[in-house]
Amino acid sequence: MAGIEQLIQYSQLLQAGGKVASGIGEMNAANYNANILNQQAAQVANNAGAEEAKLRREQRQEIGRQIATAAGSGAAFDGSIVDVIRQNIDNQEMDALTLRYRGAIEGASLKAQAKMTKYEGKQALYGGIAGAGSKLLTSFGEQARRDRKAPTSGYGID
Repeated sequence: MAGIEQLIQYSQLLQAGGKVASGIGEMNAANYNANILNQQAAQVANNAGAEEAKLRREQRQEIGRQIATAAGSGAAFDGSIVDVIRQNIDNQEMDALTLRYRGAIEGASLKAQAKMTKYEGKQALYGGIAGAGSKLLTSFGEQARRDRKAPTSGYGID
């Protein structure tokens, strides 16, 4: 009977080790995914910067065309023409800032997801360790119950 009890104990030890290994695996996977999310956040920031720079170049060209058109028409370069060009410049600045802001928000969201993913990985590891501890305590309790001798008298008094 001792051989079976030892096999049971080994089985429970292996199960406990499996819970820890599973927690470690989940944490490693979460860390990998968090790194991917951080890379995506950096890429979003780079893309937003490039889009903003491209938009600003296009906007400068458009303002240049508007000024050239106004100057070529022979109209006086004051009053409503200047006001329209100034308003266009303001609108274009808002468009460029919106692109930058959108990139910053998306990047921050990805970084927050990365932090949460790492946190979930740590929790999986802690859960694996707790599960292993629980399994070992259960195993010890079952072994103690098996080792307990049955009372010799009917009243539990030896």
